[in-house]
Amino acid sequence: MNILKRTYVWCSRFRYRKGYGVHSPFAFNLITDVINERRPFYAYTELGRLHKRMSKQRPSYEKRVERLLFRLANWWQPKSVIEVGTGNGLTIGALATGNKKAVCTSVSHTPIDEQLEKLVEGYGNVALVADARLDALGQLLHSNVPVGLVHIACTPHYREALEMAIPYVDKHTLIVIQGIHDDKEKRQWWKTVVNDPRIGVTFDLYEVGLLFFDMEKKKQHYVVNF
Repeated sequence: MNILKRTYVWCSRFRYRKGYGVHSPFAFNLITDVINERRPFYAYTELGRLHKRMSKQRPSYEKRVERLLFRLANWWQPKSVIEVGTGNGLTIGALATGNKKAVCTSVSHTPIDEQLEKLVEGYGNVALVADARLDALGQLLHSNVPVGLVHIACTPHYREALEMAIPYVDKHTLIVIQGIHDDKEKRQWWKTVVNDPRIGVTFDLYEVGLLFFDMEKKKQHYVVNF
């Protein structure tokens, strides 16, 4: 996202900054202590180095969003992480670094090159499934019950991925969806996701959407100025 667009988005969401008007302790703490956390973390230096090297070769988030993924994994502490759409390998690295005890798998629907394979292997707790069909995701979801964190990333199959994941979620599951405002079609789909009765609390950070499944919490949607 270029500087002009980022400035426009930030200004249009100004009233949603820093958790103002949020009454839920869960949502307020997530917004202030994770989403808008500004302290430097130990992993940022290495993530930045890898971003500089890899972001020119394959699709990627902005650096600040990769840092957010790290913070989310560090806060949520999922036992398993499944990513759909490997991209340039930085996002699964951010998630895997956020919780080094998690068993992480990134599913790529396309072939990968040797450089990307070496990058992902270097994280230590990540397995890469390359040139995979969607049924590979189904097998992973079934074998990782309960699912801790699912990242729907660089994939045209985002609808199918979410539908495949929902039967395996519980209150300990977090789903992160990339690019919820990428185009008109995805924005319309995102509206249906927010209103889906199978999904609990949701957050719109513009670059990504967050889905939670603790149905004991009141269903609520938050727009966050990230």
